[in-house]
Amino acid sequence: MSVNNPTTKEWFNTAAFCAPGPTCVNAAGSSYGDAGRNIIEGPGQITFDMAMSKTIVIKESRALEFRLQGTNIFNTAYFSSINTTVNAQTFGQVTGVANMRRVTMVVRFRF
Repeated sequence: MSVNNPTTKEWFNTAAFCAPGPTCVNAAGSSYGDAGRNIIEGPGQITFDMAMSKTIVIKESRALEFRLQGTNIFNTAYFSSINTTVNAQTFGQVTGVANMRRVTMVVRFRF
């Protein structure tokens, strides 16, 4: 069922599946499927997040903090969903991507 080199157009072997009907029967002779639940493994994901901060003390009880934080700092595309609906036009294809890089700057005055 798996493909040696999965691509976004063919993440798994779509020929291993068919819609129930007279032309599609399993080994028991029934038109009901015999595939287990959650048998299609999705793409993995590794995220790298980073944060840097600098605190400047102004007086004993006051401080100014600068913080720069980023998620997915290498801006790598992570596939988030695969179409597993048999006979759909995009069956077996990657149909979504996770969030791209986001950088946020925060300035905080503590007193």
